Order: sequence, then C-alpha cells, then structure tokens
Amino acid sequence: MLAYYVHDLNPLIFRVWDNVGPRWYGLAYVVAFGCGYALFRVLAKRGYADLPVAKAGDFITGAALFGVIVGGRLGYVLFYKPEMLRAPMSILRVWEGGMSSHGGMIGLLLFIGACGKSAPDPKTIAAKRRSNYNPEDAKVDARH
Repeated sequence: MLAYYVHDLNPLIFRVWDNVGPRWYGLAYVVAFGCGYALFRVLAKRGYADLPVAKAGDFITGAALFGVIVGGRLGYVLFYKPEMLRAPMSILRVWEGGMSSHGGMIGLLLFIGACGKSAPDPKTIAAKRRSNYNPEDAKVDARH
C-alpha cells in the first residue's frame, strides 16, 4: 500500500482573536522577500547587479508590492474569479483569499521590465567595467 500525506495544518501561526493572526502563507512571503533582499545586496556589492547597493531595498520592495502581490491578486481575479470584475471593489477584499503564482510571476516580469526601461544602457555599463580593468591586478591574483 502506498503511503500519502494529507495535511491538516492550521493556516494561522497563532491566533490573536477569532480568525485573525499571522498566517503561514504570509510568513512564506516575508521570508522569500527577505532572502531576495539579502541575495540582491550581496550580488550588488560584488558587482553582479547594475543597481547600486543602496537601491536594493527599494527595488525588492517594489518587486514585492507591485510585482508579486498586486500581480498575484490580479492574476487570481483574471484567471479564477473574473466575476469579481463586475464589482471592482471586491478585488480589494484580500481577507477573502486569492492569489495566483502565475499572476505574481507575470506581475514581477512586468515590474522588472518597467524598471529596465529606466535603467542605463548595458553597453555603457560594460564599457565602464572594461575601462576599470587593470591587467596588473590579474597578475597579482595569479601569483597568490
């Protein structure tokens, strides 16, 4: 006989009152955004991101709010509950649930695309990096 797992987890981490309290799903979002922020800062410090380190928080916050959360909610409405469009204010009733992962991904791609249009030309950035290259530094690194 095959074993299988059926979860019966409480969606609330702890209950403040009635059905109000932090949820596991929300904690997963917060942890993911925190990890994304930490990773982006490390990449920016090492020069792998064209965005300055000081702007990493702004970028991750915008990506989280506009890309993932708004995109996820609108994706849910468009893909699963189009009848909510008849009463547009119902879209704001987030306590009733409803996010779609593919809507979040589409929202994130649109947000990154919008940010990319305002970014400097990659050819200019590459030329700037090449101009900062010093062959003597490579020789010193090769000796150690």
